[in-house]
Amino acid sequence: MALLCLIAAWFLATGVFEVVAAIRLRHYIPAWWALALSGVLSVILAVALAMMPLAGLVVLAWWAGASWVAFGIVLLGPAFRLRSLARHAPRSVHVPVS
Repeated sequence: MALLCLIAAWFLATGVFEVVAAIRLRHYIPAWWALALSGVLSVILAVALAMMPLAGLVVLAWWAGASWVAFGIVLLGPAFRLRSLARHAPRSVHVPVS
């Protein structure tokens, strides 16, 4: 039961942080909605785990595994966009320290 509570809290925390990050990055990346969607899905899963604590660890493992695969797929969009932005970002000038 403690593991269930820990995993639900983890999903809730990461979901909230992902939504906040998506809101802050919406002006910089066009795929901000994918990060927000990932956060919302994480919060929904946390609520589902809290509402059905007797679902069992086997079901929890399947839900967690499926959600992590889904989150990984959803987060590929912003990841590739940020990678593209980093490649086109101006390079900083190195100033030697005396």
